[in-house]
Amino acid sequence: VIPMSYCYTFLFDSPGSAQTILMMWNFLCGFCLVLTAFSLDTIPSTKDTSELLKYIWRLFPPFCLGEGIINLASVDLYKLLGKDTAIFSWDMLGMDLCYLGVECVVSMVLTLTIDTGIMRS
Repeated sequence: VIPMSYCYTFLFDSPGSAQTILMMWNFLCGFCLVLTAFSLDTIPSTKDTSELLKYIWRLFPPFCLGEGIINLASVDLYKLLGKDTAIFSWDMLGMDLCYLGVECVVSMVLTLTIDTGIMRS
């Protein structure tokens, strides 16, 4: 989340406006999209739509972080229901951690490229 947020700051002129907009953006992606995905998952007729949208929403690090926290919190519930899933399995935390790892590397490279002036002509 932090490398991508730092990368976004280059779009703003003042640090105060960058901080405010990024807090709102992180709230939107980290809370509202996770809540929407969770709601769509609970309705059987919209579960397929939710799975499709999650692939798009995972491109935003706050969504991956929020969904990972929700999945981590639900592990005990799954165990109570008799569904034994490993914490780091692809369906629980694996996909979110993979997306976050790739996004971290890409964001760091992009930030260093912009910060060093390589992209400026």
